Amino acid sequence: MKFGHRVCELGCAVPYLLANGEQPGKVLKRVGMPTHMLLDPDAWVPRELFLALVNAMSSATGDPHCGIHVGEMESFVQFEAFGATILDAPTLRTAIGVACRRTALIQTGTEIRLSENRRTAHLSYSFLGRTGENPAQYIQGVLVFFQKLLALTGQPTVVDVAFDHLPCRNSQELERVFGPRLAFRAEENAVVFDRELLDLPLQSSRAVRRMLPDRPSEEEVVRAVLTNMSDQLAYETPTLETSAGVLGLHPRTLERRLARWGVPFESLLDEFRRTRSLQLIHPKCGHSPCTVSRCFREVTGCSTT
Repeated sequence: MKFGHRVCELGCAVPYLLANGEQPGKVLKRVGMPTHMLLDPDAWVPRELFLALVNAMSSATGDPHCGIHVGEMESFVQFEAFGATILDAPTLRTAIGVACRRTALIQTGTEIRLSENRRTAHLSYSFLGRTGENPAQYIQGVLVFFQKLLALTGQPTVVDVAFDHLPCRNSQELERVFGPRLAFRAEENAVVFDRELLDLPLQSSRAVRRMLPDRPSEEEVVRAVLTNMSDQLAYETPTLETSAGVLGLHPRTLERRLARWGVPFESLLDEFRRTRSLQLIHPKCGHSPCTVSRCFREVTGCSTT
């Protein structure tokens, strides 16, 4: 069985990369993903490729705690209906239940488990089967999310934090986020907290429900260019000049904005055509990669790679 994740889990990847001076398109290209993949939140990515992207973000930025910092940028408001359901939950226990059900919809091959004893509760996260790529960065981001859930009670939260990976060379950043009581090489990735928190009401404050900042302009530009390509390809070949005109930009301005994303216009157009062709061909060819590749070459004259 193949395990995977939806791209929506990396909702703050683009602002994180841009804030660190990195081009999202180039980071995606390093792991063999289309340079606009992060713009499709419903897309499924195989687990190993998903973790490879997280690790590529860490490598590109030189940030050994990329998972933590991306997790800190996320807001419950960003998750729309899911986030609103969490914020409207009557107790922490209910909110954790919502989070568990949501997780089952956006990733496969993982498990979130809440266990309780007399004084403490454990909220743990684990992978089923082998991960291939090192999941340490992603796990740290997951535990940041757990910590944010607990913080909705408005009470002091985490007692202990456990990681199943090896200790970091420098744990100062982990201690800043999770506190000093850290355990490594543990049997599970978990946050341990006072059991009484589970039945406390949540603090639905304005700070929690604050509006998100505007999405990076580069992201909106790439989205607009892709939308225009979809519209134009029905009757003509899109060009940099025609796309710029539709967006109300000078061609050189559009060129600079796409460069900050990390993809030239022609490359974005080629990728869009390839993706669209595969979407049209795949239902006719079944699920055989060889058959899909042959059909793709027949229609486009190009390889799928």
